[in-house]
Amino acid sequence: MGQFYLENEEKIRPGVYNRYSNRGTTNNTGAVYGIVAVPIHASWGPLEKVNLFTASEIDKLKAMYGTSGTVDAALELFAGGASKVYVYRLGTGGTAGSVTLKDTAVDTPADVLTVTALYPGQRSLSVTVREKLTDATQKELLITDGTKILETFDFAVKEESTSEIDTLISNVAEAGSQYVKLTKVAEGGNGEIAAVSNVALVGGADPEVVNSDYSNAFNAFEAYRWNAITIDSCEDDVKSLLQEYIDRIYQTGKWSYAVMGDPTSVGWANRLARAAQCNDKLVIYVGGGWNDSDGPVDGYRAVCRVCGLISSTPANQSVVHSAIPGAVSLIENLSNTDYEDAITHGMLAISMDASDTVQLDAGVTTLITPGENDDDGWKHIRRLVTRNESMDRVDRALSPLVGKVNCDKDGIAIAIQAAQKVLDAMVGEKKLADGASFYVDPDKPAKVDSAYFIIDEDDIDSLEKVYLHYRFRFSATA
Repeated sequence: MGQFYLENEEKIRPGVYNRYSNRGTTNNTGAVYGIVAVPIHASWGPLEKVNLFTASEIDKLKAMYGTSGTVDAALELFAGGASKVYVYRLGTGGTAGSVTLKDTAVDTPADVLTVTALYPGQRSLSVTVREKLTDATQKELLITDGTKILETFDFAVKEESTSEIDTLISNVAEAGSQYVKLTKVAEGGNGEIAAVSNVALVGGADPEVVNSDYSNAFNAFEAYRWNAITIDSCEDDVKSLLQEYIDRIYQTGKWSYAVMGDPTSVGWANRLARAAQCNDKLVIYVGGGWNDSDGPVDGYRAVCRVCGLISSTPANQSVVHSAIPGAVSLIENLSNTDYEDAITHGMLAISMDASDTVQLDAGVTTLITPGENDDDGWKHIRRLVTRNESMDRVDRALSPLVGKVNCDKDGIAIAIQAAQKVLDAMVGEKKLADGASFYVDPDKPAKVDSAYFIIDEDDIDSLEKVYLHYRFRFSATA
């Protein structure tokens, strides 16, 4: 009977001995959907830092950035279907609001404690200091936003040898605050903090945001993995920066795309012209809006919700005639000619079907005139997503092999097997047509440390146009 042996162990008796180990798991090269990056204006939150939120962490997002400014850009992404959103608060400078509390001296109360907001911005925070109703030996500091209590910190009432200021600072430091920091003004005073009610932190100012802040945001996002990026602005300069950015990082292997657009206040002809001017397979231009139950959704909000919808749609499905979550009616009524013009100009228009469902009328990128290495497939969002997914998944399948296998026939065979497995999976997922193959480039033989391959694949498009021919006949006889 076989027994187990330990590594480097030598048995005494003749026989068969066994051991096992984990040789590693297969690299996960599944598709990545619904992950979006967006920069925002906000009156609260960390500046120039990227934070990730999932669809179940919307309350966490609001707690970190508040709800003013363009925080709704991130919320619209989730409303559209995004599963994860990378958020970056734009701007530099600004001022954090503060208030200085006094002691309880009767004649000349002394400044004893400064409460300062953690972040610069105009968010309206207030503080309350009061005795705790349920315990006469305790007081409490309340941080509030309007009528909402955000945080509460208890601290002991001053005794002969103690200071309420020191105790409160220590308690807040130990518990941690998401909203304020406390600073002792100076030694002195009587050691007691005077009661106050809803005293506002004043002097807060939002940071200044200029175009270069968007460039900083884009560069910060580059270190993270996402499949779409959008912006909280419809300004032409910002859109140009985004297009330049997505084109640049695509060349470095960031298989993604950008979504931008304009509000309906921009004339229809101008929207068509702006979309066509992009002429970019990596840019999707949203040229319309809609009404939901709370009113119009237009401009960057419409762009972001559509971005969430597109980013979460798998490559074996099309966004053509996809219902827009929450939309109930159209902002503008367009003719058939208008919708055809939108398609030929590379613009996503919003339409309504026979069941009064508000939807994306088509699924086009802004590519109008393909370049030398492009084909008409890049004009379709589904094919853009499929091709991005194919390159991304093959890259992730082969990356673990770099530097780990020999550049000989055996190593090349391992690479072919790994990549072909991805293509076969995508065929099975109805993203690629049968026959997708990965093989050695016959015109470029392997070198000492380099091998060249060709990937032949046909991406599948959706049925978008149905042509019906009715052949009627009138018969005079029964």
